Amino acid sequence: QSRRQAMANPEKSFQTALLGHISGTSRRRPFPPDIEEAILHELRKKQIWECFRGTNMNIGVQGIRKYGYHEALKRGETSPKKERKKRRKSSLSESTKPVIKETSRKRIAANTSFHLCDVESSEPFGIQGTANSDEKETMDKRHVNVSIYDHGSQSTLTELLAMAEMIPNTPSRMLAASVVQFFSNQQNLATFIETTQELHNPFFSSPLYHLLDLNPGDDFRLHDRFLLPENTTTTNSPIGTFFLSDSFLIVGSHGLEMLNEKVDAMRNWVQVCAFRIQMARILTLALPILKSKGHIVIQRMVVTGGSSMSVLREMIQRVPNGYSVTVHDVSYKFAHLLSLPKLFL
Repeated sequence: QSRRQAMANPEKSFQTALLGHISGTSRRRPFPPDIEEAILHELRKKQIWECFRGTNMNIGVQGIRKYGYHEALKRGETSPKKERKKRRKSSLSESTKPVIKETSRKRIAANTSFHLCDVESSEPFGIQGTANSDEKETMDKRHVNVSIYDHGSQSTLTELLAMAEMIPNTPSRMLAASVVQFFSNQQNLATFIETTQELHNPFFSSPLYHLLDLNPGDDFRLHDRFLLPENTTTTNSPIGTFFLSDSFLIVGSHGLEMLNEKVDAMRNWVQVCAFRIQMARILTLALPILKSKGHIVIQRMVVTGGSSMSVLREMIQRVPNGYSVTVHDVSYKFAHLLSLPKLFL
């Protein structure tokens, strides 16, 4: 627990924080436009928020009337310049607190020979690039470069470590605890965080934490019965295999023609997903089991060729120096899921 005293009204505090992010006020960083639009769609419904169902709180019954930050910009009711100044001031006064920052493509390009499949690591953590003889050739082909950490990834790691030390009484804190406890080696944890933070679409971010804590309801795509299937038998042959490092870096693959374009563009296996919120649920549920047993079967949705969606069943097995992931396409079992609206994130 990070607070010396419990909050007097944690539900209202959560509501205030979320609405602050929606409107970009009160020192809150706005959500990206698409996330803002999706959340506003839900918050404008005159019904109790899902996370407060079954409690004595009626937050949400009136809906909300305020505009989102990006909505206000479109209407000309907010000055981007003034908002930037406001946030710059608050970030200076809050400089000692962990903040998630996105690294600009230009700054990285100026300092490193950056490619989408590069792997960069942190100098402060003293990470060295290593691979066994069987993996070296594959890793060289993927242009793995273990060099420096950008400030944004260090801030994300700091925040995740802080969340993991709190009482795991929210989905976002449970995610942080699962990730931090899984990577007992701090170097592997640091590399994992770095390689899941894409330039414009970081995996670990405030929007992800907020949506997890909002509890999207009974969507079967986020249910443990779907994500960790009990019946793992399949009638079809594997479509291929991922070869992962201890930090889930993709160091090689076999087959996976339907995913080749996606695999080539990704540095970390976690990024090969259709919905980050679904992958976050998988990490929360699966990492403790994988750590204790050394193997697990997961299911997730991925985007293949254009905008097509598929359901993959992946059998993860601990092997020397990393993991082997055998992939089956089980879309034929879940045709009804493929036509559903997209998840928020």
